[in-house]
Amino acid sequence: AGLTVNPAKVKFAMPHLSFLGHIVGPSGISVDPSRTDSIRRFMLQTDASSVAVVVVLLQQFDGELQPIAYASRMLSHPERKFSTYELECLAVRFGLEKFRPYLEHLEFDLQTDSQALTSCLSHPRQLGRIGRWVVRLSSFKFNVQHIRGTQNVITDALSRMYDPSAEKPVCSLLLDFRVLFEDFAAHQRRDP
Repeated sequence: AGLTVNPAKVKFAMPHLSFLGHIVGPSGISVDPSRTDSIRRFMLQTDASSVAVVVVLLQQFDGELQPIAYASRMLSHPERKFSTYELECLAVRFGLEKFRPYLEHLEFDLQTDSQALTSCLSHPRQLGRIGRWVVRLSSFKFNVQHIRGTQNVITDALSRMYDPSAEKPVCSLLLDFRVLFEDFAAHQRRDP
């Protein structure tokens, strides 16, 4: 057939073979572990305040946690009546639903500063609204970790940044553009 074989590239009686990113062996075909080493573990930090819920998706880079994405939302008026425990659980639910494409089929760490929530998610025997939320979150594979509030700096700061008065639209009416432009020109002349 005109084929030539390079002896340096030929291997006989090997227990397994690496081929196109897969390992072929007697137990079947599996993904080559060297190809998946670069997949880093995700960490989700959550926090809630009386006005907003915030989540931050993080990964480890060079020994340091780096934010990948932020998500937050204001609480509705009925949600503002929730207890602190319910708000913390709402923040977890919001984060897992928001980052579902990243987290759904991976094991990741969930960090929260609520000790009660840590035990709730580790032993999911809840009733009512919290029970329904825990059932919805059961498709995720996560390890719940309690962190002190002083270590939950990013989400804690972001959850308290909301200004409820900022929801109202700001309107301004400029009647005399000429005066405005003259003011700009004068300011630019004074600026070094």
